[in-house]
Amino acid sequence: MRQPASQPASQPASDLSAAQVLKARADALGVLRRAGVEADDAARMAGLDGVKFIPGQPITIKSEE
Repeated sequence: MRQPASQPASQPASDLSAAQVLKARADALGVLRRAGVEADDAARMAGLDGVKFIPGQPITIKSEE
């Protein structure tokens, strides 16, 4: 007989769904920022109120080669 899992079977799916929603919001934030929308306004529009930003313009971090 199997022991009950410490988390319900739906928990990983729920975690994945939450991660997908966060990624979609972050992607939307990036699109809005690159379009020239102010950081705080873009965050609010993307559903990410309260996000703290580092000073400066949006950047893409690339690995050193």
